[in-house]
Amino acid sequence: MTSSSSSAIVVVTGANGLVGSHVVSALGERGATVRAVVRRVGTAPQHPGVEEHVGDFADPAFAATVLAGADALVTTVHPLGSGRDDQRRVGLDGTLAIAEAAVAAGVPLLVHVSTAGVYDRSPEVGDVDESAALVPDDSSAYGVVKRDVDAALARMEGTTRVLLRPPAILGPGATSV
Repeated sequence: MTSSSSSAIVVVTGANGLVGSHVVSALGERGATVRAVVRRVGTAPQHPGVEEHVGDFADPAFAATVLAGADALVTTVHPLGSGRDDQRRVGLDGTLAIAEAAVAAGVPLLVHVSTAGVYDRSPEVGDVDESAALVPDDSSAYGVVKRDVDAALARMEGTTRVLLRPPAILGPGATSV
């Protein structure tokens, strides 16, 4: 990405979600051109420099189009509250599809918003840090899918990858802390 975000082109998946909408706003305030990826027309945040792109980010043709000439990809999508299969299809398979498309398009930076929920926080485990044990397979779909996405992105080559694992994301709704 260039040294000035005012000339950066950043693709954000889940741009109308809780996390994605805040990412879009912050980038727009800094002068970046944001390609806001959403599934429904008219749902992208309305800010100067924000371009709404409606489609399925896992579709290779759509992904190639939205990523062309981009400086960075920020992935924020996770279908929280849906079933395990849907979370895997969208959260894991979809995120990996657009990440692979970003590598193919020569996008130099991929930022993935994950969660500290990937760590096993059982009482007997002790303190959690970056080297702590990850959630076992029988944990919640959310933690397991995020864990698996993180691992797959760590193995990916061809772009700089930044993994963010916030300890909590606070917001409105039944699924929020």
